[in-house]
Amino acid sequence: LDLYEKLKQDGILEFQPTSFNQGITLHNSLIIVDEAQNMNYGELYNITTRVGENSRIYFAGDYKKQNMLVKNNKDTSGLAQLINVIKSSDELKGGFKVHELSPDDIVRSPFVKAFVTADYEYKD
Repeated sequence: LDLYEKLKQDGILEFQPTSFNQGITLHNSLIIVDEAQNMNYGELYNITTRVGENSRIYFAGDYKKQNMLVKNNKDTSGLAQLINVIKSSDELKGGFKVHELSPDDIVRSPFVKAFVTADYEYKD
């Protein structure tokens, strides 16, 4: 049994789709929300309001690259709205940190770095 499987088997690591988290509170948890740019604000609000005592939540995503929202004819990322709500609150600002990366942070491959850089610089 590898570590990943053992953590899942012992109930230490759990994956949950966002549609199944109504009515729960996550205490003593590390919550990672990946591809958050493809979620609407309601979904992110729902996840954020599950955070209990001694828990941390991390949102990973690039709200400038919202491929699923565009595909589904939704025009704005809930992640951008969530960041704006947090930044607008003096009480929340101290508890959240927003780290924005640039194309300079890309390590996947030189091609991807060049492509993303060109995309950032491209103007319609």
